[in-house]
Amino acid sequence: MIHTASKSLLEFELAIFYTETNKVFITTDNPCVWFDSQAHTRQPMYQSVGLKYESTEIILPITPTHCIVLKRKGINGYVNIDTNPPSIDIINTLLYESSDEHYYSNSKEKILFLDS
Repeated sequence: MIHTASKSLLEFELAIFYTETNKVFITTDNPCVWFDSQAHTRQPMYQSVGLKYESTEIILPITPTHCIVLKRKGINGYVNIDTNPPSIDIINTLLYESSDEHYYSNSKEKILFLDS
């Protein structure tokens, strides 16, 4: 399995999102999130997130101001996420929803989680 998964992961591009504002990325007790925005369009048997789907993204916060995003196409390198302010809230919501019990933040500001 590791051999197959590592080959698939090599097809992904890596971007590091960063912010220079007061908004921060949270982390959770389950910080690695696999997300597929197109999963709901597939037949029920194929709606799980997997490395074979083009729309799969893997999100991993690494510091309060930096977050790794792995995606097949469209992003790579350092990306200033401040150009799209709702993105931090979207990422934080995905992280929060995939947590088991706890989330953590070093921000004194209230963290905004979007409605599901």
